[in-house]
Amino acid sequence: MKTRQHLRVPLPMPVKVKILDQDEEFNLSRIDDISWGGAFVVIEPLPPVGSRIILQFSGENVALELWGSIVRIKEPAVGVAGGVGIQFDPLDDETRSLIQRLIDDEIRQVFKSL
Repeated sequence: MKTRQHLRVPLPMPVKVKILDQDEEFNLSRIDDISWGGAFVVIEPLPPVGSRIILQFSGENVALELWGSIVRIKEPAVGVAGGVGIQFDPLDDETRSLIQRLIDDEIRQVFKSL
């Protein structure tokens, strides 16, 4: 049984995605969840495992561009969108802090709506 190195947190938000050597421009997609090590992104069409990818997204006070590789594909099913698991390239402490700020902002928004 494989265990994750970092805790994944639901973070449904828009993201711009570019598959290197495939896309000319960034395309709009959606992050489903994120951690310091990677993210799951809903995307169509599904690129192959091993593809290099760039994600651009922002929150209330944060803007990020993250590079990584596609390590897993989830085929679409009835009523469930397909997507890809992305492993980020190594992150520095500042970038990890920005990801954490995005997660914290999302959690605050959830509690405000309760």
